[in-house]
Amino acid sequence: DPDQWGIRLYIVYGSGKNQLAGDSRGSQRGRIAVVYINVDDPNPAYAQLTVAHELAHIVTGQATRTHINFPSWVNEGMSMLAEDLNGYNQRSAATVRNAPQTQLTTWEDSSGDNGAHYAAAHLFLRFLNYHCLMKLR
Repeated sequence: DPDQWGIRLYIVYGSGKNQLAGDSRGSQRGRIAVVYINVDDPNPAYAQLTVAHELAHIVTGQATRTHINFPSWVNEGMSMLAEDLNGYNQRSAATVRNAPQTQLTTWEDSSGDNGAHYAAAHLFLRFLNYHCLMKLR
C-alpha cells in the first residue's frame, strides 16, 4: 500500500538546456519526489547542492503541507540554508552587498531574476539559525 511508505525520492540526471535542472516535483499526497540534475553544469558540487536544496523543499513541504503555506522567500531561504548547513559555499553576502535595496517581502513569484532575494532570505534565516537555535544548545 503506497500510503504506508515514506517519501520515495528519485534523482534524475539529464543533459541539455531544456532540462528541469535544479527543480523538484512531488506527488499530490507527498509520497513521491523527483529532483532533476543537469549533468552539464560546470560546478562540481552542483549535483550535491541541488539535492540538498531540493530535498529541503521536499522536507519542508511534507512537514507543513496541511498547516502552513510559506511565502517564497521563506521556502527558498530554508533551502539555501540547507545548502549552507551541508557545507556548500554560499555567496549570499556578496550578492546582497551588490543589491542592498533587496527586501524579503518583495520576492517575485514569476520566473524573473530572484538571485538577490534568494541571498537575502538565506542570510536572514542563517542569522535566525545562529542566534536563535544554535545558542539554545
